[in-house]
Amino acid sequence: MKKIRKDLIIQRQQSLNIHTERDLLSDAKLRQRRAGCPWVTDLVVTFQDPEYLYIVTEYCSGGDMISWLIRQDVFSESTAKFYIVELVLALNSLHKMGYAHRDVKPDNILIDRDGHLKLADFGLSKRDPEWLESLCRSDVLGICDDSADTKSRFKDKKERKAIFFSTVGSPAYIAPEVLLGRGYSYSCDWWSVGVILYEMLCGYPPFFSDSKTATAKKIIRFKEYLGFPQEPDALSPDVVDLISHLIANPEERYGFEEILRHRFFDGVTVTDNIRHEKAPFYVQLSHARDRQYFEPAPDNAAIQQQPLVTVSREDQAVFVGFTSKLSDRGQSTTLSGALGRFHELQDFSDED
Repeated sequence: MKKIRKDLIIQRQQSLNIHTERDLLSDAKLRQRRAGCPWVTDLVVTFQDPEYLYIVTEYCSGGDMISWLIRQDVFSESTAKFYIVELVLALNSLHKMGYAHRDVKPDNILIDRDGHLKLADFGLSKRDPEWLESLCRSDVLGICDDSADTKSRFKDKKERKAIFFSTVGSPAYIAPEVLLGRGYSYSCDWWSVGVILYEMLCGYPPFFSDSKTATAKKIIRFKEYLGFPQEPDALSPDVVDLISHLIANPEERYGFEEILRHRFFDGVTVTDNIRHEKAPFYVQLSHARDRQYFEPAPDNAAIQQQPLVTVSREDQAVFVGFTSKLSDRGQSTTLSGALGRFHELQDFSDED
């Protein structure tokens, strides 16, 4: 369950984002009923109280991709192929619904009980608008190249875990045209796929730096800063070619069909039928609510310390339409009724 403060949404002018997320999940659920949309976390219910919004989705017990990256260090090419194909198919399903994700990253990629991928966390940007404005005003010269230090730090397990969580809210996976506020299309998501593929095989994202600003500047000047490991047999020529056509300018970047036709995916199922195949990750649970595949994230102390601000009646109006319409199914639309529905579903899951 995602619990979101209304006052911060108003403060950050993100009411449109949260409605977009709610609408996308609702659209995906409707498509799942009609024709099948297996790539998006299933929406259970949305509701609100005077201070918070709540989004309840299915529980993906395999955790998120960050947890698997921490566990595995690097993926084999066969594992990376499997999950990148699933990621490409998942993003294409969003694009068919008319949505670009814009913020694809490992913590937004969940693994279900069968080891297959699902997308989560749509439309709610965590980036600081003031930081983006300062980035656009700043000089892009004089970037500190700390790539050698980055590689050594990612080899340390504890340091690696801390670094992974530090990328939450950072621009490490975001396309340059999105960072610069220029016009962008679905193509921005394929950039993120390239960055994630690089990280799966190298163990670290290609433009990571200690500061968000340095990371963003490297992304904007990606042609100068994109490099590949030089060790013998580190990466195959095919994967280097694919990544180079994803981490590219929009007009040169591969699209959906070009990606799946690439020789890197020879021999791999490139349709939704891949979900019927055995996944590389085996999820073994001791009980239905086992959370072993989720790495405990550090508390966001900065947000916790911010006192709640009462949302005015006028501002409450922007959240009209957020709550799920359950009355046509004979279910309560109150907070207690929604929570009751959520617990019923959890109890049902425990019996599986």
